[in-house]
Amino acid sequence: MTRIDPDGQQTFLGGLGGEPNGLAMADDGSIIVANVGTGAIQKLHPDGHSEESLTEVDGVKLTSANYVFLDSKKRLWMAFSTRDSHWWPAAASPRPDCYIVLLDEKGPLIIRDDIFFTNEIRLDAKEEYL
Repeated sequence: MTRIDPDGQQTFLGGLGGEPNGLAMADDGSIIVANVGTGAIQKLHPDGHSEESLTEVDGVKLTSANYVFLDSKKRLWMAFSTRDSHWWPAAASPRPDCYIVLLDEKGPLIIRDDIFFTNEIRLDAKEEYL
């Protein structure tokens, strides 16, 4: 990832590997990353160090992490584009093997797992509907 300052100076951050895709800024200044290349959800801290924060749910390895966002209750919503380790076959030949994970104080939970190629997900303004 690259930070671009107002003066145009660029600073490379983290050493996340894979293909960082969806990003969400946390209250502590860290960036939560959906890494579509590794499948994992990662956290890039303000001091530049990174870590994998979620790699599996219910003993199943995460794949094709595409998008993340935090809601007003600080719950983390995550979209995964396919159960395959690489996303491009699912984009070329769509199938209902994509899933959405919600991480709250109880832990991560797959809340939907039979949809076609999840990309960006959002809640409505009242946070009642996904």
